Amino acid sequence: MITTRRAIVLAAMMLAASARASSADDKTSMAVSDALSLLVAHRSLDGRQVVVKHSGMEQAVTVPWDFASGSLRLRIARNIAVLATVERTIEETRQTIIREILTGMPADKDGKRPSSIYPGTPEHEVFTRQFTAALRERVSLDLSRIKASDLRLDKNEIPVTTLTALAPILDDDLPK
Repeated sequence: MITTRRAIVLAAMMLAASARASSADDKTSMAVSDALSLLVAHRSLDGRQVVVKHSGMEQAVTVPWDFASGSLRLRIARNIAVLATVERTIEETRQTIIREILTGMPADKDGKRPSSIYPGTPEHEVFTRQFTAALRERVSLDLSRIKASDLRLDKNEIPVTTLTALAPILDDDLPK
């Protein structure tokens, strides 16, 4: 069975290999779980859902935020690319942990190998412990900073939850 340490080392090695190269001073260090929250926040900067009438029917469409800055959109896109590597790596780590646990589980009375890990079982506790450890692992990522003024918050009503998740890379340059 995969050990917690082995899962963490696997995740750390994969994340280190996937992060863009830069000097250590330029990187943002955070837990994998925080990087995933930051990815969700970046993806929400793509636009907002608006209900419109089309041929008498109401439809939800995505309307881009009005940033009026191509360089900001490019920084957001680059950050999404970096953070998406964390997402892919943690998913690969999760699948590896599951495969290892399933491999160590005994076959049923018909000789079939188990295909699921059920809550409340010792195997689920092992999975939860190992996956939680992988989510707590720290990563250093080469992320572009974003200025609050570039988000044009007076014009764009970006949700507070998104702004909170952006905190590790958000520079508050707005007048107090």
